Amino acid sequence: MYISSVCSGTLSPAFMATHDVSILQGLGNKDSRRNCCSMSWNVWASTAILLPIVSLVVGYYIFIGAFPASVVTAFVAWLRPHDTLLQFLVFGIVFIMFIVVSPKLSQKVLYPKHGNNRIGIAFYKGKRALVVRDIAPYADSGLVMISGQLWSARASEEIAAGSEVVIIGIEGNHFVVREVR
Repeated sequence: MYISSVCSGTLSPAFMATHDVSILQGLGNKDSRRNCCSMSWNVWASTAILLPIVSLVVGYYIFIGAFPASVVTAFVAWLRPHDTLLQFLVFGIVFIMFIVVSPKLSQKVLYPKHGNNRIGIAFYKGKRALVVRDIAPYADSGLVMISGQLWSARASEEIAAGSEVVIIGIEGNHFVVREVR
């Protein structure tokens, strides 16, 4: 209430009589009132610096999106320092766009579409391997080599060493293979 009265220049005579209003000199003119009630670009620049730091300390990384939003809003505040509503709208729109676009963009950059994006043991499904030790039907005695690594394998048929197989599945630590014919 006090701030809004100062900004609008409507302090009551009773208030002025009971309080030291000498610090308020100059707030009655139009320019100082406008400065009192607007957000400056340096507030947004400070936000651009502080929120990502808070985000890293707290571990809630959504605040990192406040950095680009604050930078853009600081520029808007520099251009239009008295349009606080516009500044908050710009901040909100850029922040939401960053939250929506950023995960999709980082997904494309970090995991480009090169066909098979599987990781771990599932990466080998569909690949070809060389039988190093004979594979007996439904036994865990066989070994295959793929990408220079030895893996245990099982199959529903007997496969001799030196044969080429394709990995059709994974059961526990074993590849399920079938002979390439």
